[in-house]
Amino acid sequence: MDILSRTSYPKEELYRLVKQDGKFLLDKDYKLPGRGVYVHKDEETLKKVFQKGLLRKYASKEELEVLESELIKDAHSKTNQ
Repeated sequence: MDILSRTSYPKEELYRLVKQDGKFLLDKDYKLPGRGVYVHKDEETLKKVFQKGLLRKYASKEELEVLESELIKDAHSKTNQ
């Protein structure tokens, strides 16, 4: 379920983010242990999630900045394929 819209999507349409060993990681294979946070792979959704600070309680500001650029770049590349 997407953290922003609370809408259920097929797993392939969602990014899974997991806190592991003190770091916030993108779980590309959906197999890392722990509870994950899911975000729809839409570029606009990603921007809104970071603008609203929905992930602040999971990671530091620096981690979120890196994660945001990585996710938006990935989403952008998928829409241009």
